[in-house]
Amino acid sequence: MKHTTSTIFNRRVLKTVLSTAVALSIGLGVNSYADAASATSISTAKVLVPIAISKTRDLAFGSFAPGVGGTITVSTSGARTKSGTILSSIGVAPSAAQFAVTGDGVSTYSISFTNTPLASTATPGDVMPLAIFSDFTGGNATTGTVATNGGTLTAGAQTIYVGGTATVGASQPFHADYAANIIVAVEYN
Repeated sequence: MKHTTSTIFNRRVLKTVLSTAVALSIGLGVNSYADAASATSISTAKVLVPIAISKTRDLAFGSFAPGVGGTITVSTSGARTKSGTILSSIGVAPSAAQFAVTGDGVSTYSISFTNTPLASTATPGDVMPLAIFSDFTGGNATTGTVATNGGTLTAGAQTIYVGGTATVGASQPFHADYAANIIVAVEYN
C-alpha cells in the first residue's frame, strides 16, 4: 500500500490533535476527581486547673460529761447544743469542720462524705456514733448534706462546712479522748 502525502498528512494531524487533547486535559486539571470535595474540622480541648480540697478547721465537740447519755451536736456554724449530757467550757472550744475547695473558674463538682465513729484514742473498741451534715454557708445547719446537690466554684473557690452529732452513752468512759476521720472527696462534674 502506498502512502500518499495526504494520508501521511492526515496521520500527522491526527497525532497532533490527540497529543494536543491529552496536553489540554492534563493542563486544565481534568481528572477523575472532578466531583470530589473536602472539609476540615478543628479539634479543641481545654485543660482545667485540677480540683483540690484542703481541711482548714477540724470538727470539735469540746468537753462534756456523759450525764444520763444523749447527744452533742455542733452545727455548721460551730454552735453546740446537747441532750442528756453535761456541757463544759473547759478544754477545746467547739467548732464546725471547714474544707476549702479550689479549682477552675465557675465549675460544678460532686461531693462525697465518709466518716468513722468517734473512737477512744486510749481504749480500742470504745466508740460514739457520729452523724455528719454540711452546708456551703456555715449557716447553723444541723441536718442535711450538700452532697446531693454538689458544689459550684465561684471565682475558683468554695468552702464546705461540716457539723455533726455524737451519740454519748450513759456509761461513756471518763477522761477519754475520742477522734474520728471525716473524709470529703470532690470531683468535677
